[in-house]
Amino acid sequence: MFKYIRAFFVALRYTLRGETMPSSVERQFPTLTAWLQQTEDQLRQVYQTAAAHNLDKSARQQITIDAEGRQLNMETILSGLRFHITEEYPYMLKHLTAHSVTAIYAANMNDQFFVAKLAQADELPAPVQQQIVALKAQLDSIPSSTEAQQSVDNVHAAR
Repeated sequence: MFKYIRAFFVALRYTLRGETMPSSVERQFPTLTAWLQQTEDQLRQVYQTAAAHNLDKSARQQITIDAEGRQLNMETILSGLRFHITEEYPYMLKHLTAHSVTAIYAANMNDQFFVAKLAQADELPAPVQQQIVALKAQLDSIPSSTEAQQSVDNVHAAR
């Protein structure tokens, strides 16, 4: 009974401040969710800088790189990364399995590789290239997988 009374007052406190309660994912993976938000912000900067330099979607599709024998365009790389950051990773953290964290780190390694290759594209205006280099640095700064895996282990142990 006291648990519900305490929850009511915690919710009331958040409401009075005009805030929302952190989700269970934010509580379990605080550094990883902060990194996701920072990465999304950095990706948004890349899109804004590209737009400011007349790189709309069709122009981004014309800028291609060779990634280990695969031809990929800028739009495919950026939209794939946006999907991972905004949809796939949050879904995997909400629906944990024993391999969720491993999958996130593996996909991030692929994104790091593609973004690094994209940063080397000669067709990019210098400001766009600088934003892509900053995006690569952000992808490189993913928090330790040990901390995230410990959170997964704690969740599984509690079940």
